[in-house]
Amino acid sequence: MAIRTRVLTSLTSALVLVLAAAGCQETAALPESAAEPCSVPAGIAHRGSPGDGAPENTMAAFTAAVADRADGLELDVWWTGDGVPVVIHDDTVDRTTGGTGRTTDLTAADLWRLDAGRGERVPTLDQPLEHAAAHDVTVVVELKQVPTDAQARSLLETVRRAGAADLVTVSSFETRALEVVRRTAPDLPTALTVGKPVSAAEAARHGTTLLMHHRHVTRKRVAQWHAAGLTVYAWTPDLPREWERVRAAGADGVITDEVASYRTWAAAACR
Repeated sequence: MAIRTRVLTSLTSALVLVLAAAGCQETAALPESAAEPCSVPAGIAHRGSPGDGAPENTMAAFTAAVADRADGLELDVWWTGDGVPVVIHDDTVDRTTGGTGRTTDLTAADLWRLDAGRGERVPTLDQPLEHAAAHDVTVVVELKQVPTDAQARSLLETVRRAGAADLVTVSSFETRALEVVRRTAPDLPTALTVGKPVSAAEAARHGTTLLMHHRHVTRKRVAQWHAAGLTVYAWTPDLPREWERVRAAGADGVITDEVASYRTWAAAACR
């Protein structure tokens, strides 16, 4: 499975009982609760690390996320008019770049000429994948369109060429997109992304991982999803109280805009 699960932090405290009457020291057994390892969900950087001020879905954002010790990256993919998978969220370039037009109508060269903020460019998918592979960081690749069979095969080729085959999970809100990937590129793990509760059976039909809006992540639901063999990621909790609630529910990871703050919170959570 490409998506890594909860991060374990061992609790190393010990209790010493002084038996004055016996005139010796005896090490007491740790209580069961103290002996159990403390765990926090893996921290996945949503569109890189925009919380640090880097433009979303750019190499500056992905580089910052890795530097912030993210356990993984999340990014969005469209295919250009000339068939190149590129990392951008919207179906047009208007919001995130200085240009205009539909993403799928432009060539990769057209997109590369656009300013995506602070002089950054719209990356092709191979760029963040190669960076992730170099640092052994997982990647959630969210498909924003339903790919053709040829596009799905190009996705698999890009992942393999980047050396990221063991790191990538392909997600989408579009079940049809996941069906194409599962049929055409079955080596790629898939994940259903949803914004409202879904049954474990439905989620498992579309992949091995479920990406659920954090407001719907509860202990009962997570137990049901886990029982179906699913890894559960919550998107996009950005506040400590939300991280704690998701952690208490038993989620395996969080996809957050505030990955640097999350890592600081996670480090303190088990102290």
